[in-house]
Amino acid sequence: MDKASLEQVSLRLSIRRLSTVVLTIPMGAMIACFVSAHIHHEDINHTWCPVYNFIPSVSAITGVSPERYLWRLCMSAHLVPRCLIAAVCYNHFTRLLDGVPAERRRRYDQLVRAGFWANVTELASLACCTYVSNKENYPVHEKAFSLFLFSCFVYMVVSLAAEREAFPAMTPSQRSSHRWKAFVAVLYVSLIIGLLYYFWKHRFYCEELAFTWFSFCEYGICACIMVYHLLVIYDIPEFWLTVGVPLPAAANGISAPLKVD
Repeated sequence: MDKASLEQVSLRLSIRRLSTVVLTIPMGAMIACFVSAHIHHEDINHTWCPVYNFIPSVSAITGVSPERYLWRLCMSAHLVPRCLIAAVCYNHFTRLLDGVPAERRRRYDQLVRAGFWANVTELASLACCTYVSNKENYPVHEKAFSLFLFSCFVYMVVSLAAEREAFPAMTPSQRSSHRWKAFVAVLYVSLIIGLLYYFWKHRFYCEELAFTWFSFCEYGICACIMVYHLLVIYDIPEFWLTVGVPLPAAANGISAPLKVD
């Protein structure tokens, strides 16, 4: 909705700026939990395998108290706006459907829908990982974390494919952005392979520093996910979250508290 059609505008917030803040919250929370866990928990690097490690996993630093409460509070501030951002991205890519050639339109629509549901699954599994720690219920936490990694991978692949369908002849800026997203996706897959390899080394061979490299890959994976989502949101046109009263509704004494344009 155009800003000119609103009166009594109480809030006008850039979705890009909101996304930037929202997507950097987990990184800030991880850094705070990492530092705090090393200060308050001498055994934070200890695992069932009695070998030397110096980088704890994300699950370790966010599964102890009081760090778990800081992590859960920050993730609450992260997850709720992410639902809005997912809806904005879905609506944007759906609007491009009419510009896609007829022979590719059905495939494009399927890719956009698959990407949206992969994004929703990512958020749901992330919430499960957050509020069910590895110390409280390891099997559930492990399965939710695996689902989180898989849904992120699906979202990256599907969104890249949808972009190819929507823009077969890309502009130089679109081509550059697509290549950066593809690079992040490849790096993400490489880090997952490293994660699985070092987990296997730690679990079955109790190799020294294997868990440290596992944790390093885990932090890298988190960074890739945040960067990828930022690249996506900066590719779409500027959207604004506007809170106000539409002029026709105001004339009738009816308010509409939330509009996204």
